[in-house]
Amino acid sequence: MKKFLIIAAAAYLLVPAAYCADYNDAGCGLGSMIWPKNTKGQQIIAATTNGIGSQTSAISSATSDCREGSGMARLRRERRAFVATNFRQLSRELALGSGEYASSFASLMGCRQEAIPEFLSLTKSRYAEMFSDGKISVEDFLKAVELKVVAHPALSLACSS
Repeated sequence: MKKFLIIAAAAYLLVPAAYCADYNDAGCGLGSMIWPKNTKGQQIIAATTNGIGSQTSAISSATSDCREGSGMARLRRERRAFVATNFRQLSRELALGSGEYASSFASLMGCRQEAIPEFLSLTKSRYAEMFSDGKISVEDFLKAVELKVVAHPALSLACSS
């Protein structure tokens, strides 16, 4: 059951992860490089420039800032998408120190299987610190978790956050 949930979560993340890229509203391409500000006027011009045909070739060739999602950047997008999609259930399970969402999140944080119980114990004991503000953003939450993992002697070695 656990493997099924992890596989289902990974498959579910493919679509939302595409929207988490670090691009402006116009997406990647020559237009977004020339007009990088995310103002309405500049993004209309950038989208028009991208739509002339440069964006299609830029995506295909991974040029004009249309990079392929790989490595740590891709992992961060997957984490962001997972947390954003499952924030309510994830926060409940982290408070309890157990659960499928919490375990899947530990795996996304790069924790080896044997380190997941320690990760869950840490997030449970530090829950109040991480969720001190009821309206914490996904980015702030991920930063808080990463800081806790890096500061933990065992998890800093067992998790690749």
